[in-house]
Amino acid sequence: MAKTITFTYKKTAYTLEFTRETVTLLEQNGLTLADVQNIGDKPLTSSMLLFRGAFIAHHKKAASIDSLMDEIWNSLPDKKGLIGALQDMYAEPLEALLDEPDEAGKTTWTVNQ
Repeated sequence: MAKTITFTYKKTAYTLEFTRETVTLLEQNGLTLADVQNIGDKPLTSSMLLFRGAFIAHHKKAASIDSLMDEIWNSLPDKKGLIGALQDMYAEPLEALLDEPDEAGKTTWTVNQ
């Protein structure tokens, strides 16, 4: 099961999570795995893209999403801890994509010459 981060801001519950869709969106917007692993190289860009990607997985229809995310970001304590948790969570969709299927669902493949 994917890890999530939950919190309440102004009496509304929020969940942060990464999905294949949000990781793909982040990659299309320039975030790379190297950026995530070495966040110190582009700390502002990478931190905010990570937060945005995790936020939109469950809240992409929130009104004024950019200003809301800025407000929430500014209110959150322990941002270094939060970024560390987001870094760990970012890899989960890739790990799930590369997981081996169980025997019952396995399809075989071959390379033909």
